[in-house]
Amino acid sequence: MRNPAWTFDELVLALDFYRRHPDGRYGHTSPRIVELAEEVSIAARLAGVSDSAGLRNENSVYMKMMNFRSLDPGY
Repeated sequence: MRNPAWTFDELVLALDFYRRHPDGRYGHTSPRIVELAEEVSIAARLAGVSDSAGLRNENSVYMKMMNFRSLDPGY
């Protein structure tokens, strides 16, 4: 089963993070990603997205950063 699509607010938080950290020097376990995952999870819950295990965890947030990177012409 797939996780629900990211909400607008979650994407704004994630993209803001990506733009503020252009060096991309973070891994899926870095404190920056862990903190962002917590913020995104809060936004998801406030938007009524299910709070299932693994939803918007460090791995999914890191993957979203890599999705942004794949579309970044500057990278």
